[in-house]
Amino acid sequence: MIGQEGQRPSSAHHYAERNLDNRIEQAKRRVEQGRRIIARQRKRIVDGSAAADLLETFEQSQTIFEEDLARLLRERDGR
Repeated sequence: MIGQEGQRPSSAHHYAERNLDNRIEQAKRRVEQGRRIIARQRKRIVDGSAAADLLETFEQSQTIFEEDLARLLRERDGR
């Protein structure tokens, strides 16, 4: 069956699903990489140092990445 714009009705939906799946995979990789980096840096840093402040900034960024991944997963699962 052909839709109003000459495309199959499911093709745009399929593209949107694939795009969301790609974004989720990218977010998962970013989160996992961030977790590894933060764990490694925690072992190297002395509390109260400038590096500890920088690590705190990285941890805040990691929280944002994890929240973004959770949002994407909710979007996917809410279809």
